[in-house]
Amino acid sequence: MGDTLAMCNVGNCYRYGTGVEKDEKKAFEYYKKSAEIGHADGMYSVGEFYQQGIVVEKNVDIAFEWYLKSAITEQNDTTEEKNKYFHWIPYDV
Repeated sequence: MGDTLAMCNVGNCYRYGTGVEKDEKKAFEYYKKSAEIGHADGMYSVGEFYQQGIVVEKNVDIAFEWYLKSAITEQNDTTEEKNKYFHWIPYDV
């Protein structure tokens, strides 16, 4: 499985129990796989898991690193939620 969007979507299914039994550990694994090969939403989700301590030890420093990677990767296509955290990062449109 090499499609980053598909991996992230599978992570969403496991995280929220959509079509499968809810399993946050599997969700994290799929998010991390998608993040490691460049999917910005996967990076953001990994950050959420670290920030909230979901199936990993809570670590705001690691969460911030993943949030920052997400913001830098995505830049021009960011949701309102992400804009709350990353509005200060300069980038060219």
